[in-house]
Amino acid sequence: MNIRKERKKTEIEERHFFVNRNIERAHNNIRSADEKYSKNIICNQKYSLFTFIPLVFAQQLKHFLNIFFMMVIILQLFPLVRVSHPLTSIFPWALVQVFVYIKEGTDDYKRYKRDKEANDKQCTRYTVGGAIRVPASELAVGDLIIVTKDERVPADAILLKTEEVNGSIFVRTDQLDGETDWKIKMSHSVFQHMDGFDKVAKSYFEVIAEPPSKDIYSFNGELLVDNAQHKVHEDNMLWMNMVIASGTSLCVVVYTGKDTRAVMNTTKARNKSGLIDKELNFYTKILCSMSFSFAVLFTVLRGTYSMWYITLVRFLIIFSTVIPISLRVNIDWARVVYARGMETHSDTPIVVRNSNIPEELGRISYLLTDKTGTLTTNEMEIKKMHTGDLCYTPDFIQEIYEMITNPKSPADLTACELLIAMCLCNNVIPYVENNKIGYISSSPDEMAMVRWAEKVGITLWGRGPGWVEVKTADSKKRYELLHTIRFTSERKCMGVVIKSEDKVYLYMKGADSVMKKLIIGKDWMEEEAQSMAKEGLRTMVFGRRLVSEEEVKELAQTHTISEDGLDLLGVTGVEDKLQDDVRVSLETLRNAGIKIWMLTGDKVETARCIAVSSRLFSRCSQILTITDIKTPQDADLAIKKIEREKDCLVIDGASLQILMDMYRTEFITAVSMLSAVACCRCSPTQKAEIAKEVSRITKKRVCCIGDGGNDVSMIQQANVGIGIVGKEGRQASLAADVSVNEFKAIVDLILWHGRNSYKNTAKLAQFIIHRGTTLGIAQGIFSSLFNFCPISIYQGKISIGYVTFYTFLPVFSIVLSKDMSKKVSRKFPELYSDISNGSVLNNSTFSTWMFMGYYQGVVIMILTLFLFESALIQLVSITFSCLVLNELLMVFLCVSKVHNLMIIAQSVSILLYFLSFKVLSDEIQIPSEWKKFLFQILFVNIIAILPAIAQYAWRIWMNPPSYRKIQATYSY
Repeated sequence: MNIRKERKKTEIEERHFFVNRNIERAHNNIRSADEKYSKNIICNQKYSLFTFIPLVFAQQLKHFLNIFFMMVIILQLFPLVRVSHPLTSIFPWALVQVFVYIKEGTDDYKRYKRDKEANDKQCTRYTVGGAIRVPASELAVGDLIIVTKDERVPADAILLKTEEVNGSIFVRTDQLDGETDWKIKMSHSVFQHMDGFDKVAKSYFEVIAEPPSKDIYSFNGELLVDNAQHKVHEDNMLWMNMVIASGTSLCVVVYTGKDTRAVMNTTKARNKSGLIDKELNFYTKILCSMSFSFAVLFTVLRGTYSMWYITLVRFLIIFSTVIPISLRVNIDWARVVYARGMETHSDTPIVVRNSNIPEELGRISYLLTDKTGTLTTNEMEIKKMHTGDLCYTPDFIQEIYEMITNPKSPADLTACELLIAMCLCNNVIPYVENNKIGYISSSPDEMAMVRWAEKVGITLWGRGPGWVEVKTADSKKRYELLHTIRFTSERKCMGVVIKSEDKVYLYMKGADSVMKKLIIGKDWMEEEAQSMAKEGLRTMVFGRRLVSEEEVKELAQTHTISEDGLDLLGVTGVEDKLQDDVRVSLETLRNAGIKIWMLTGDKVETARCIAVSSRLFSRCSQILTITDIKTPQDADLAIKKIEREKDCLVIDGASLQILMDMYRTEFITAVSMLSAVACCRCSPTQKAEIAKEVSRITKKRVCCIGDGGNDVSMIQQANVGIGIVGKEGRQASLAADVSVNEFKAIVDLILWHGRNSYKNTAKLAQFIIHRGTTLGIAQGIFSSLFNFCPISIYQGKISIGYVTFYTFLPVFSIVLSKDMSKKVSRKFPELYSDISNGSVLNNSTFSTWMFMGYYQGVVIMILTLFLFESALIQLVSITFSCLVLNELLMVFLCVSKVHNLMIIAQSVSILLYFLSFKVLSDEIQIPSEWKKFLFQILFVNIIAILPAIAQYAWRIWMNPPSYRKIQATYSY
């Protein structure tokens, strides 16, 4: 075939296969699609069986702490520099690694289970033998599939045939591009005329398609049927994640798996590490520098000799206790507890899919949210219908019904005409099923208007080529449809030319900004439209005029008609119903200091209305709208306008892309200062890019929330990604770090769970650093008083027990501390902003904890040596007991409220410690005068903890934080 010869050079790039599969496999010149193309699987896993161990290990090497302790372990293996048994270093490090692998493996296994659930979802494959149900993962390029109403399209496919005579179907694409309007797709004419799906399934044809691409708005391909070439366009394509809104369709699969448009617009999941991890990584480097400095200093003070480097290495190992190896495992354990708490202590279901980021929820500065399905339910409802004389609302449905049934005044007749216009001027297709009327429409607005008219007694009953039928309470009337003026985003209006009996009318509807140029008089229209817009309603203006016979003749010849000179029928206000408590949730988050951006694929007008109705934009906000930027001069002017603006911004996707390309840093910097932003007509890749750049340029933490497949890239790119379980799919939920059922759940998730997680982890981390510092300083004092000898005072098992059995439970109980209830956190969201800026973990707090560690280490060792002059084994017993008791006492000063589990943890730790005197009698022992021994421990600890008590008293009584002031009023 000539076409095949012409395309031979591009065979690798283009997709070329035979249909159906049985015929395809009989031809040896083209390989089976199963072998040649990607499998149709969804994969959100981070690891495979082969990459799990090396990738997790490589991820651990990002933490300086792990690298340092690997070096210490290696040094401990050499007897010449060994200061204690190698297990004292190997055991804690191995324990940390085992836990990390278990946690990462568990998280990834959960992702695998969720992916498997999606991949195992049944769909219908059609063969010459009939329809069979198979998992979506078994579909291959070249398969014929049947997709019915409300089913998700499982792969990118060409629409071959539908059950509709005209070959059209409606699809919902909000899970793909975020747009709420239903769209019409057309089957290919070469197959639509065939009788039944069986004949198509037995047909032999070839498909030539363009290489896989991200572009969901274009497609170039060909069908070769009986040596004839037939073009395939985007209107014939069903992309994966579209949902069939009406009818049943037969399609041929063209792209699967990673080659589908939806997956190609999804960025690969990345390993996320929280800001607190980076901060602690920095502080551990400081601790390492301190450890090395002490080792060098003590080596110099010991005196130079031929093997000075051995002394240096031994001191380096001794002072490695300053760097807490248990820090990572404690934080990882804490995150498991946080995740469990989020899932079990929430008013609505929450699933934590990535347990690495709970603390990030306490550091959020920007919230980027989708609109459809996230802020709104995508259910339209008419809230107002104004005819100039009266304003009708849903509260008076019965009164309107009675008025329509028996109109008595000119105002009643005007309302009747407006309702009839709602039924005539649209593209809604009615159908009757089980004696009930139903509707199919590409526009939720038109659907809302038709349903409103039906409620008050005027029903769109039928539609066919050239006619529309309207039913009232006592009759049906068929109108002749002469012409349709189609809606476009540029025109922002549509119209129909209708013949009723012997008169012809032009009905028009559209945005008030357009219709005011076409309507005669009626000044109240603009005022009423503006009033509705301020309430967040989507306004639609209806007009009508009589068409002359001359215009009708001209219309038949030119298919055009003058649209001006209309009489105003009325104005309607449609509300896109918001999710429960969205207004309150947005206001609460805004009061917490979080700036909120709405990123949507919807139109500018729609997004603006939702921004106002949801209170994302306040009623008194000055809203700057930027559209149609085309030149560098336009972009420069827009940046200057934004810099002057301190309120709200609405911007379309095309203008956004130009600004991001030309003035990326300047644009993000300027926009980040605004109180709220709405970005419209955003593609999935644009959403992800915005999330990435806002975080990179502002150096702040970004949280993204969405419910659709088009939000996955944004969610994965964010510092924290939250997915809402959507009506049409779970792609966003599966790919997110945290999954919720509704938007309002994120208020408690961020303000309470996130705040507690961050605050407690910061305390826990600094406490553990303090614990290691105290031990290291005590060891340093011991060495300095014994001629700087590089010998560890605490040998064997007790050195392991210090960071595990004796202090782990009390220290870990810090993670369960809560300084307020959920109710208080919602009532006073400003408390979130007090810590979201990093006030609980910074250079100041780190220095304070380090001072406490230095002071307590010095006091414990010096007082014990000089006041009690004990033998070495008693010195070990007293100082070690002081170290353990000191940490247990410090825990009480860390928490906001002592809880029962903390008391239990303290008691268990003390019991374990005293049992150790029996088990580890060769390392520590209670002297015969045990009362004196207890007095010595208590005396030393009182002196050691005095500065901490003084600081606590100052913080609580002299300079109390905000939450302390609230605690005095609100119990929790």
